[in-house]
Amino acid sequence: MIKKMEESAVELREKFTYTVPSVLHRYPIFGMGYRSPWRIGNILQAKIAKKYALNVMLAQQSSREIERTGRSFRDVIDSATISAYETKLIIPWGADGDHLRNEKEVEDAVKW
Repeated sequence: MIKKMEESAVELREKFTYTVPSVLHRYPIFGMGYRSPWRIGNILQAKIAKKYALNVMLAQQSSREIERTGRSFRDVIDSATISAYETKLIIPWGADGDHLRNEKEVEDAVKW
């Protein structure tokens, strides 16, 4: 199941530019980190962002939260990608790896 989600997210990012995180230039920007590994919360956040045209960090999680939930930065990005696609969130959204503590965490966060 996880492998399929990863493949689907990669395909979506290749085909639909709105499913790729962007650098956000408008303010304010709302952090909408979703701490659970289930995508339903990300989908609800994407729906709210779409409805109110909010600038959001749809993919946002700290290194500590990544460790505690057993997720990866890729999983966080993939969940946000799929949520943007499923809700047709075509306004730009961002990704944020909070509280990165070392070079490895920075590398893990930026490669997706």
